[in-house]
Amino acid sequence: MGEKLLIESATRIIKRLQELGFKFDRSKGSHKQYICEKKCHTATVATHGGKDISKSDIQSIIRQSGCTKDEFYLGIKKCKK
Repeated sequence: MGEKLLIESATRIIKRLQELGFKFDRSKGSHKQYICEKKCHTATVATHGGKDISKSDIQSIIRQSGCTKDEFYLGIKKCKK
């Protein structure tokens, strides 16, 4: 998938994480943490008043999830502990 990252809403990013098997763990202020089923990865999503998430923050979330960009956008999770 050689395409550029899409700017998306926090709601859509959270849905993608849930499709990959992440569950809500905890929140502090406007930051919500999601943990994978095997508890080997934690991803933090900033939900600042419904604003879109920047490309750099999406890259960070993908890295935190332990997925490649393709796995993240296609909903395929290969847990790399």
